[in-house]
Amino acid sequence: METYTKTRTIEYKDPRRIPFTYEYLVDKRNDQPLTGLYKVITGSNSFYYCKYKNGIEANRALNFIEYHQNGKLIQIDIKGDAILGSRYLSVPNYSCDKKIKGFYKEVVSDAIVEEVIIKQKVKKGKIHWNVKAKHNVSFKGIFEKHRLKGCF
Repeated sequence: METYTKTRTIEYKDPRRIPFTYEYLVDKRNDQPLTGLYKVITGSNSFYYCKYKNGIEANRALNFIEYHQNGKLIQIDIKGDAILGSRYLSVPNYSCDKKIKGFYKEVVSDAIVEEVIIKQKVKKGKIHWNVKAKHNVSFKGIFEKHRLKGCF
């Protein structure tokens, strides 16, 4: 499936509010915004999975984005403004180790805000993450084993 980007501007009647412009992804076949889980191909041997709602990444609860290259999981981003606010958790060099390094990044600029340590282990067929941060949200996450293919 091929997509393209559209831009929409919301104008307000109140002169004190400035217009808001955003981009969203549209399916070329039917000219409809993307809604659902999609595999986004970024190169001949690389792709990622992402949830969309009305053409925009669905980040209200949690959006678990997996980046793959040559059939291997290489990066994980976890976004969710209901939980993480204007930041997201990024693990750029994912490994199967018990301790991995990640970062809190700003959603808008992708700037690194803080480095975090993630402890991961398998319990009852699920992967448990314990994210420790000094200045941001520390949290525990439980993911289905199929999310982190190739390790467990």
